[in-house]
Amino acid sequence: MVYRGPSSGCSTCRRRRVKCDESTPGCGNCLKLRVQCPGYKDVFERRHRSETRKVVGRNGGHSRCTNTPMQERSDSAKASLKDQIDSISSSIFSSSIVPSPPLDSEYLSLSFFFQAYGSNGGKDGTCSLFAIIWDLYAKCTQRSPLFLATCALAIRIAGLWSHHDVDPVPARRRYAEAVTCTKEAIKDPTKSKSDELLMTALILEVYDDIGANYQHGPRASVHLSGSMSLLAHRGELNYRDDVSRRIILAARNKIVVEAILSRHNIPELPILFQEAGERMPANPAIEVDRLAFRVSKLSNLMRSENQTSAAVVGGAENERGLSFLTQAATLAADCTRWITSLPDHWHPVRVNGDAIAETIQAAGLYDGSCDVYINFSVAATRNWHRLIELHVLLLLYQCSANISSHFAHNIVLRAENIVTEICASVPYHVGDMMEPTMPIDGPRIKFPQIWMPSSTHVTHESFPESILQHERQIASSGAMIIYRVLSTVILLAQDEGQAASIILKHSQRLWISAQILRLKRLLKFPRWGQIQH
Repeated sequence: MVYRGPSSGCSTCRRRRVKCDESTPGCGNCLKLRVQCPGYKDVFERRHRSETRKVVGRNGGHSRCTNTPMQERSDSAKASLKDQIDSISSSIFSSSIVPSPPLDSEYLSLSFFFQAYGSNGGKDGTCSLFAIIWDLYAKCTQRSPLFLATCALAIRIAGLWSHHDVDPVPARRRYAEAVTCTKEAIKDPTKSKSDELLMTALILEVYDDIGANYQHGPRASVHLSGSMSLLAHRGELNYRDDVSRRIILAARNKIVVEAILSRHNIPELPILFQEAGERMPANPAIEVDRLAFRVSKLSNLMRSENQTSAAVVGGAENERGLSFLTQAATLAADCTRWITSLPDHWHPVRVNGDAIAETIQAAGLYDGSCDVYINFSVAATRNWHRLIELHVLLLLYQCSANISSHFAHNIVLRAENIVTEICASVPYHVGDMMEPTMPIDGPRIKFPQIWMPSSTHVTHESFPESILQHERQIASSGAMIIYRVLSTVILLAQDEGQAASIILKHSQRLWISAQILRLKRLLKFPRWGQIQH
């Protein structure tokens, strides 16, 4: 006989080994025996031996008769037992297999660092270290100097945010390892000229900067000096590709900023501004760094002559003094030319009155209005240019013996206008923050924003261009950026006696002093904490 598969008869007939007529609602054999027919099982289920709920539900409609109460109780018991088994299996599976190993603090610190700071900077600004670092970090090995330096910086920053520890032990350990690996890489002829090693030196300098800001001690700038040595050692390799060009721009910006703010001489490093051909992009931010370099050289030259504001020029006959005046006037004209040559989106939009939230006004609003910029990079570059122009005006004012009283008065007015513009940028950088706010999943921050017609006048564009990114940047770095600007203004106002009168009005001095106290709270500076110039 040919086997035709399992019987589809009722269980009573199959137990008696007789042929079942499979009639409904019960078979004829059960009717003759006067017993209740138990019904028929699904052939598909018996053939495939599947007990999954999905298959049972899909094939339940194929049953040849409705289940009897006995069958329903049996199915209910099976389902209950199956639920218990599934529950136990699920519990075992979820508790012993699914969870990943606990994340260590270094991984969490790196994740926080790249989320909060990784996109800071933009195409419109001088290349920021934090905007470049990801491209190099993603390619380095776990024992490379850059990896170790980035870990040290990330742990230090995370320590400041999480438990206000500026010098956590894991950060110090990674920092020491990074320095050791850097010294070894310098001895290697190939590694010593790599982009990765130059970036490592710059990241280690940022690490030291944080320590100088929060700990009582001078800023040594050891790694910045090391980066300048690497730039000289690399030579033409500084311009070999786009990444190398972005790194030298970031290094150059760091060098000239430190030189201007700390009033140190910029070392003779021809490669720093050697831009033959079209290797460097045209960018307003890059032009500001060139201006800063020229201002620093002139300022140091005047200082090296050991001349004060009263003795720089002894009279109209003093050729040296006239030379200084001519160079300073040329720089002032170039600063003005830079402003007039800016594209439209580089100019801020003034916001007044009801368009500014009350919390922003209460936190700090100078003269009833503020400025809004397209992004953080543009705002930072505009303030950097303002500081450069203030330095130029200070140099001009020191040549007061060779300028008319009318010209001197115009210098004072221009300086006051520049400081007013700086004050107007404060709400854009810190919004209504009065306490430190986490950049990731922190409370919402209110900041000035406005919609402007686009160049085609068909649509409108937001100032700032990315609301979410701007809010994160305010929380992560806005306070530090604007604090350094305001503290520099205060230092210029206290510089060289008579020059103080051209920098600040009394109302500006009071307002800036109050904002500096607010910014120190936001930055969690200790009693002695301040930017070390």
